[in-house]
Amino acid sequence: MYKVILAMSLVALSGCETVESVQQDVSEFSNNLFASSGNKEDTVSAFEKAQEAYSEASKVRKQTTSLNAQQRSVWAELESDYQKLVANPDSAADKESIFSDGTLAENIMTHSLEFIELTAKAD
Repeated sequence: MYKVILAMSLVALSGCETVESVQQDVSEFSNNLFASSGNKEDTVSAFEKAQEAYSEASKVRKQTTSLNAQQRSVWAELESDYQKLVANPDSAADKESIFSDGTLAENIMTHSLEFIELTAKAD
């Protein structure tokens, strides 16, 4: 039993990085985590694309008389994200969370496309 633990410890230790490389990795991670969003042009472009996607989904929504449960769920998420974007347009190119690479604008575009596809399938 002790031999197995010792062998596992040696294998684990052999893959360790130097203190400098660990510090560099932590520094890069924190810089990426707390970095501001892209430049102003990227933010404006993302905002405009999200608005256009929401507008298209909204047109489809107005033409649809009734929604099924999945469509209602996607539409609710889309509206929620769009309200966040309208309340703070500068957040269009910001990451949605530290655990995802997606931005608020990308989420709106994704939900819009998903809603349009679900509606097309339902018809």
